[in-house]
Amino acid sequence: MRVKILIVYVLLLAGANVVSAQTTEFTYQGRLVDGALPANASYDFEFRLFDVDTGGAALGTQNRSAVAVSNGVFLHRVTAMIIGSAAEIYSNLNRTRCTVGLKHNQRPSRASVRSSRSNSGYT
Repeated sequence: MRVKILIVYVLLLAGANVVSAQTTEFTYQGRLVDGALPANASYDFEFRLFDVDTGGAALGTQNRSAVAVSNGVFLHRVTAMIIGSAAEIYSNLNRTRCTVGLKHNQRPSRASVRSSRSNSGYT
């Protein structure tokens, strides 16, 4: 009987690793121009997640200062601001008092653990 309990316990612990394998963050890469030229400086960014494509309420906000922009390109890792929402998540990016106006649907990519199981956003 103890052997069966031990086997069940080991299987449950092995499953815990699978549950935590998918991260709750995504990498956001963008291109920023100042007039017609690529930006080259440090900028303050505000990342917001929304529940709908237009309008809607912000589900979470992250402010990041002094994000390096080199030759117009920036890269930032955005950590999860919400967990377990049934709505598709949209991101909106603002830059120093000026809305950049990027708002797009976040869906799993081919490298994602979940992408082989679903074509829809996270639920």
